Amino acid sequence: MKPALPPAILAELQALLTASVPVGMPTSVVLSPRSRRLRLVMSGPTLELRLPPRVSATAVAGFLRDSRAWIGAQHERHSQLQHDLQDRLQLTANGCLPLWGQVRHWQCRSGPARVDLDGDPICIGLDPSHPRFEPRLRQLLRSALRRRLFERARTTIADLADTHGLRPGQLRIRAMRSLWGSLSPRGDISLNLGLIFLPADMADYVCAHELAHLQHRDHSPAFWQAVGRLYPDWRQARRALNAEHAQVQALLDGLA
Repeated sequence: MKPALPPAILAELQALLTASVPVGMPTSVVLSPRSRRLRLVMSGPTLELRLPPRVSATAVAGFLRDSRAWIGAQHERHSQLQHDLQDRLQLTANGCLPLWGQVRHWQCRSGPARVDLDGDPICIGLDPSHPRFEPRLRQLLRSALRRRLFERARTTIADLADTHGLRPGQLRIRAMRSLWGSLSPRGDISLNLGLIFLPADMADYVCAHELAHLQHRDHSPAFWQAVGRLYPDWRQARRALNAEHAQVQALLDGLA
């Protein structure tokens, strides 16, 4: 649980933040005990003001005043992402989303609550007149996409591990805000659900990246050599992933 600010101070700082951003931009004030300085962070569509333990309203006001250009640029960037997203994610009875790098369309119809990702169009068992249509649609899509990514990654990891004599732990798929994947101390691999939106070889690269961490827990030259043995074209894949990060996060936010 994040530590709470006294209500009066929170209200004052929230008012300062709201007055410093474009109209309609979501904002949040967060106390961050480990921080040593004021920070502004975009968390999805929300601009977070992260505070160190001791800071004055005067300091916050000055910081926000100096950050207005950055705030404006972030708002413009997010607005463009949302505009681009409209063509890639449409949560309607006849909508669409990217799957393995290709925009796929679906049709919702009455029937068992399931998603057939192999159909063309994708078939979703959900009555469009359902009283909670959009939340239910999001839930069905997240579950189906998680299963599809899990299936692909499980096969990729098993093949690479067998070929290179590696022994990974369990595989988990979850929405991540800043990482494409991670490796736990026990060797369990977690992958970002957002990989399902990108070409499948991007997911293969992240699997190889995390498997290489079984041999090297850092990002030393030896680690990248290990990645190269598992996935020779890792440099291009890494560049492509970095270029897609903001779009993928916007898609995940849309399905949240």
